[in-house]
Amino acid sequence: MVRDPRTVPLWHNLSTLTGYPGNVIGVALNEDLVNLNVTVLSSTGTVARTSCLAQPTPGTLLNPAAWPTNCSAFVNITPPN
Repeated sequence: MVRDPRTVPLWHNLSTLTGYPGNVIGVALNEDLVNLNVTVLSSTGTVARTSCLAQPTPGTLLNPAAWPTNCSAFVNITPPN
């Protein structure tokens, strides 16, 4: 879940995105000036990442894609053994 105090509702479920690994036990967030990047770790060791267009506010005239459609599909970035 991602909380965006600029939107209604405040909380947005990213687990509905394609490629979400499920059984997530860890989450890392980082942002640049425009995007929120979300990296997750599953209980099986899968690491996946999505990027969400967060500026301007999702679901507004300048960024009509509301949460979570403002995010790309999760991409598996699990490092090789």
